[in-house]
Amino acid sequence: MQVFSGMKHKNSTIFSQITSPDHIMPDQEPHSNRFGKLLKKTLHERSMSARDLAREIEHSEAGISRIISGETKPRPGTLQKIIKAVARHPREEESLLHAFHGARVIVQEEGPAIPLETYAERLSMKAWEAKDRVIKIMEHRAEQSDFRAVLERVIKKLTLCYKKDFAANGAATDFVVEFKDGTKWGIESRFEIHRNLEATFGFAYLVLDRLDVDEVLVVTPFNANINCPQDMPSAISLCEMADFSARLAEKNERNAKLMQI
Repeated sequence: MQVFSGMKHKNSTIFSQITSPDHIMPDQEPHSNRFGKLLKKTLHERSMSARDLAREIEHSEAGISRIISGETKPRPGTLQKIIKAVARHPREEESLLHAFHGARVIVQEEGPAIPLETYAERLSMKAWEAKDRVIKIMEHRAEQSDFRAVLERVIKKLTLCYKKDFAANGAATDFVVEFKDGTKWGIESRFEIHRNLEATFGFAYLVLDRLDVDEVLVVTPFNANINCPQDMPSAISLCEMADFSARLAEKNERNAKLMQI
């Protein structure tokens, strides 16, 4: 695999657009601290101690203390036991879950507990209100899946050796195509490349950097006047669907000629 200078350097300009101050949220309180503080407050309201909670959920007191102090986050199973032991109504469950996952916790004045039936109705209403958004997400998911299937048919038609949904070293790509001379291409399919350009080219860079591939081809139905950022290695390129088969066939034929020499 070709090595590009500066690719592993922390100050590499590869992700300058992604990591610029305009795209980074200011440092926030760690999720574990947020959850621990809310748990401590909830225990105080219940007149419970860390020891009481530990006994209730059959956990070590030291482990509960570390969770409250923010040193550690509970495992999913422990989280469910904690919520079941201290939450008295769905609003408290939701607040604890938000704190655990890092979402902003909306503090509300204490009020009467919401009946479970009413809570379920509210969830159903929210789901119905989000219907249009969910449909759009699902439609995009289906379009992306269909597009990947089209690319796979092209690869199969050329009888190329390939792996689908390949993942290693903390990176993944749709296809890895291996040619007869041993070179490999990572194939990234993007049905709607405009949705997130930073992520598209960032993913392509990580595929090149972390997977054993020599080039990365980002394939779209149409490029729409989009070019790779100047900081991207030359081994990363964009390709319209109309040219995809020709690009692979040309590479395959060139390899076949080299093998005959």
